[in-house]
Amino acid sequence: MESSLLKPFKIALFFILGLVAAVAVVKLFTPLVIERSRLVNERDMLKQDNEYSMNEISDARRKQENFANDPEYAVLVARREGYTFVPADVKYVFNFDTPSGSLGNVITNQMLKFR
Repeated sequence: MESSLLKPFKIALFFILGLVAAVAVVKLFTPLVIERSRLVNERDMLKQDNEYSMNEISDARRKQENFANDPEYAVLVARREGYTFVPADVKYVFNFDTPSGSLGNVITNQMLKFR
């Protein structure tokens, strides 16, 4: 008879011990889960940054190869950036009698031959 009276107390004791154990496990592993989540986010950000850097490097290498191998590409990029292309047969003649900073006549090589 005695055991039948203690049975509800035993069940309550096991329930309370189980609840305490569950709270202890949650308290123990919550900081670890938060740290893992932070590290995963940091890893993802670093992967994105690394991918961006690798794309920039490959783009720079492609441009470098184009500049080295294709002179027309260099002219195209210069025009895109706002620089003008001056052909080889154009000579600039500075007139030093005019005010400072002004450009004199532009003379081509063909015109120099007739002078």
